[in-house]
Amino acid sequence: MLEVHPSPSEALCDALQQLTSRTFHDLMHALMWRKSTPSDDSLSEEKILIDAIRTRIDVLDDDLVDLLAQRMSLVDQIGEVKNEWDWDHPDRTVEYCFVLNQKIWRLKKDWTTRLYLAMYHAIHQQRSNAVEKIIRDE
Repeated sequence: MLEVHPSPSEALCDALQQLTSRTFHDLMHALMWRKSTPSDDSLSEEKILIDAIRTRIDVLDDDLVDLLAQRMSLVDQIGEVKNEWDWDHPDRTVEYCFVLNQKIWRLKKDWTTRLYLAMYHAIHQQRSNAVEKIIRDE
């Protein structure tokens, strides 16, 4: 069993046993898998390989959730600062979309482009809603 934490030094327990996401990523990519004939055995190499890949996906999903939580915390801080200083600055939507489109264009994969556009649109909308709520409620 491996333990992965985005910041092992901040883990509540077993900090010295924790792997960073990057270390876990490198470890998973360093593993060598052997091809065998398909098997119905639950311990077949194919099943083990798929389970390992799914584990890597789960780790990435956990990291994404953590990163989004951190991002929304920063958005809350921006809303509080804007509210405290009675900030009346134009929205960054156009700038944000321009930078996002540049980043996505570099991926050059159609499905990835659509996914990222939808995801970032949702993130941006949530950011806008959160900042507006903080300003409105205080």
